[in-house]
Amino acid sequence: MKKINNLEASGIVGGTCYTNCVNSYMTLTIGADTSCKLVTTCTDKRGNLRQTFRDTNAMNCRIS
Repeated sequence: MKKINNLEASGIVGGTCYTNCVNSYMTLTIGADTSCKLVTTCTDKRGNLRQTFRDTNAMNCRIS
């Protein structure tokens, strides 16, 4: 019998490990304040999405 790790097992047994992650940048403006966010979008094996937002350098969004 072959031993497998947790990541491999989650793909077989029914885990909901998020994979297929894509990073993008988003400009967020609230009132007079503008900020740049790094948006990471991941999907699990059932197609469910998860997004995380982090502050990043304004140059990534071309904010002057």
